[in-house]
Amino acid sequence: MPSKSKSPRTGNCPETLEVPPFPFHTISYDFITGFPKSNGYDAILVVIDSFSKFGHFIPTTKKVTAKGLADLFVTHVWKLHGLPIKTVSDRGTTFTGKFLRALYQRLGIKPAFSSAYHPESDGQTERVNQFIEFYLRSYVTADHSDWATWLPLAEYAYNNARHSATGKPL
Repeated sequence: MPSKSKSPRTGNCPETLEVPPFPFHTISYDFITGFPKSNGYDAILVVIDSFSKFGHFIPTTKKVTAKGLADLFVTHVWKLHGLPIKTVSDRGTTFTGKFLRALYQRLGIKPAFSSAYHPESDGQTERVNQFIEFYLRSYVTADHSDWATWLPLAEYAYNNARHSATGKPL
């Protein structure tokens, strides 16, 4: 049974996130934008499993549509791990679009959105975003045009690092 805090919530404290019962039951995702074009991409879709902390770093564009986002999930996440039961993301328009809501409803996926006032409810993805940015800063060329080339290695490094929540490499 998922663990939940039994103490009442007060003030501006975010709610405790439930621990998922198995890998890829719950995933969180976010975009990192602001990159220069690299192999036609200017953004990264970051997808993190809330149970194992395993991550996928997917190059994309900041103008990806809801349909394009669904295609990225099918190609890079769902074909490997199956459909999640729940997803957590910010309230970006791509993540809340009609197409994606209809897709989730059809597939039986429950979307959850982090609060604008408490983005820490999606904090694990935000921490991974910081890792990606640090990693890429260490390896890309001075003009930053080759970051997409380094992204698979950043994903490998992240997934093979010891994680504080699990105590072992992913």
